[in-house]
Amino acid sequence: MSNHHETTSLLRPFTGRPILMGLPGNGMTSDDATPRRERGSVMSKFAALAALALVLGCTVFTGTSFRFSVAKDTFFTRSDDVAYLEERIDLWEAWKQRGNLVEDRVYLHTRHYSPIEAKHEFPIYLNHSDAYAHLVADGHKGAFRNSADYFLYQQGLDAQVNQAFCAVAASVALLNSLRGILEELPQDPIYSPYPYATQTDIFNECTHTNVVRQDDTFQGILSAPFGVSLNSAVGLLQCNLNSESWDVQVTHVDPDKVSHNDMRQTMKAALRDPNSRVMVNYERTSAGQIGGGHFSPVGAYSTALDAFLIMDVAKYKYPNAWIPTEVLYQSLGTIDYCGQWAGPAAQALLPPALLHPATPADMEAAKRQLGCQPKHRGFIVVSKK
Repeated sequence: MSNHHETTSLLRPFTGRPILMGLPGNGMTSDDATPRRERGSVMSKFAALAALALVLGCTVFTGTSFRFSVAKDTFFTRSDDVAYLEERIDLWEAWKQRGNLVEDRVYLHTRHYSPIEAKHEFPIYLNHSDAYAHLVADGHKGAFRNSADYFLYQQGLDAQVNQAFCAVAASVALLNSLRGILEELPQDPIYSPYPYATQTDIFNECTHTNVVRQDDTFQGILSAPFGVSLNSAVGLLQCNLNSESWDVQVTHVDPDKVSHNDMRQTMKAALRDPNSRVMVNYERTSAGQIGGGHFSPVGAYSTALDAFLIMDVAKYKYPNAWIPTEVLYQSLGTIDYCGQWAGPAAQALLPPALLHPATPADMEAAKRQLGCQPKHRGFIVVSKK
């Protein structure tokens, strides 16, 4: 499916503190997941480094002044303190190089603090004032035609509850952004009587039958073929919208059929329509990120950058990001090798060995039995009729 086999762990990109974490199971991991590895040695090193971090992160007092530093020129009153710190830094650098931590690479990807006029590195992450400035740069007399959806998504964009639920989280965020114009939202009992879609109550009889079976007894998204395809995400939305009032259109970005400008104009039109929303299914590595296929809503378009703002539902991994139209087009035009399949009825017939395959050969056998067919990724536009 479109959102599995990302290979990275949880991260706090705003603080730069990587957290080592993996998913349990047989190694067939999902979006934003970490490959399994020996935990004992990693955790023992992590404990040692926690103590080291306390040393490196302490405020060093020198008389009445102080400075925060992790550099080798930190002021100490004793020369042996300097030698000790240098040794610890050298050990830390060597350990990082040996570990080749994915977490560090993800963190570095988020550190783009370019001035708004300067030549940008992309993606530009929405974690500094220059990036936020593009939300209002296209505004005229207070009407920010290209960025209104960004603010509407603040009504209910939650982080995906696990690392395979990006399509679910994106769909839920889209539904919650329609509060006020949507006749009826899914209602989680925990919030009753207030309507609020969650990654639990979005599943209903329609989704179980036509999209994927996901309940207390069967975890279809966490079973072969894993995740949710673009076509399945369409079904997820259709099962939660009144077809007499709402239209759900999917565009598979086949470069032979859909041009770069076609994509730009269609998505911009959806952003400018207060009764429309757009979400994308893109491939992270093609967009300058770490991971595989991923879903997220689109919150804005910047004319100055010719870039779309991806409202990343993997909040633990990446901030929202401006991705240039050309780059996004390339990432939408990638192939999901199980972009179309026979659905929950076929999945229910898989034997346990293929439902949770332990080897690549088992996975290929499961895909054949499920009738997996390759499809281009792309985007979905939801609009009021």
